[in-house]
Amino acid sequence: MKWDEACEFPLATIKELGKLGLLGMVFPAEYGGAGMGYVEYATAIEELSRVDGSVGIIVAAHTSLCSNHIFLAGNDAQKKKYVSKLRPASFLAPGV
Repeated sequence: MKWDEACEFPLATIKELGKLGLLGMVFPAEYGGAGMGYVEYATAIEELSRVDGSVGIIVAAHTSLCSNHIFLAGNDAQKKKYVSKLRPASFLAPGV
């Protein structure tokens, strides 16, 4: 509630979730993901949302609305270029 009332994006928390492998968890290791399935992904989103719905939707949007469309519909060159940049290690890079 504190973040919502302050209109604050919880960047430090999202970076920690990236370190835990929760950003891009459904993508194969070759693209920097954790190689997990959608059951694990849905469970992670559910558990995050149990504590803070906005954090759950941030992770879901990053994975499902952004990177997953490229991963599912892109060609190999697009996947390597874009999905790899959206993986947790890249997301955590300074200045990103």
